[in-house]
Amino acid sequence: MTTEETYRKLLEDMRRDLDENQRDLRRAADHYDKLIVERRKLWAGYYGIKAELNDIKGAD
Repeated sequence: MTTEETYRKLLEDMRRDLDENQRDLRRAADHYDKLIVERRKLWAGYYGIKAELNDIKGAD
């Protein structure tokens, strides 16, 4: 295998690795987005319950 062929093969391998890495990053970003949405829902529920407890305390 010539030096040029070796470099071409290396470039192909690196391109494949870069593409795979990009796919991994997209999956991670999608997962992060889902976790953020879930966290916002949890916080809304948490503060909603806290507000209800404060209303109950205030009614006593």
